[in-house]
Amino acid sequence: MKKNYSAQDLDKSFALAVAIMLFANLALNLVFAPFMKDGALPDLAYWAMQAMYTCLVGLSAVLYAKISKANFLSATTANKPPKWAHVLWGCVADVFLIAAMLPLNNWICDLIEKLGLTRPSVEMPLQLAPMLLVACVLPAVTEEFVFRGTVGQSLRNVNKLASLAISGALFALFHLNAAQTVHQFVLGAFLTLVMFRSGSVWTSVIVHFFNNAFAVALTFVFLDESVLTPYFLPMFFVGLAGFALCVFGYVKCTKSSWTRENDSLAKEQSSDTSSQNEQSRQLNVLSLVFAVGVCLVLWVANLVLKQ
Repeated sequence: MKKNYSAQDLDKSFALAVAIMLFANLALNLVFAPFMKDGALPDLAYWAMQAMYTCLVGLSAVLYAKISKANFLSATTANKPPKWAHVLWGCVADVFLIAAMLPLNNWICDLIEKLGLTRPSVEMPLQLAPMLLVACVLPAVTEEFVFRGTVGQSLRNVNKLASLAISGALFALFHLNAAQTVHQFVLGAFLTLVMFRSGSVWTSVIVHFFNNAFAVALTFVFLDESVLTPYFLPMFFVGLAGFALCVFGYVKCTKSSWTRENDSLAKEQSSDTSSQNEQSRQLNVLSLVFAVGVCLVLWVANLVLKQ
């Protein structure tokens, strides 16, 4: 049983997550179709459906560990405790990132509307307890184990900037939301950095939870988002500068686990690569290309066909 993921796990782990995402969407839409009223689900059914979807996607991380014969806890770094200095830096960076991305997301929505398309939105009942559980706790755990603990860990020995960019891009694409794609790309890359440097997926889980909880809090404080519109320009630049300074301070002021483990992981990756035949590698690449293609098609469909 292997203790770490390598670059050979990237293709299959992401393809499995996409396959389960498709299955979960299809199955849950069929199951909850009888509960639809006037084209919408009642609140309880909506929350139940979202919770089940999130858990099913998260199970892809457990299933992949089983299929690849990996020790789930060590491969995802779930056997290591969070590092609180990293958590603190990550949470402060979250505040500035949301300050920058809130205006940017709205500007992207405005542009989409000007192109004659339906304005993208994420609509959910404004109920605090279900939002904290289903929109904050569950995604923070499940998405981190999929995109940082599994997909992210497979990129650990790739060029550092490339690993952050790839992880962020796959995370953003998987969410299929054009208005939030830039935000999710930056957030995904940053969470990957936090996981790598702290050496624990639990660190990025906590930072991810704080990000979502802070966004939910803002939703309740500013029920009418138009109140913030006059401040969007300064919010964007202050948020962008603050986030950049936080990332710089985080890298300079915290001890990194990324480089300490690279040597041993690189040896395992080299061994895995040499033992894998060319046909198998080609199939892995095709599975990744197909999964990315499916996400791209759905991303465009959500943007263009949602009328």
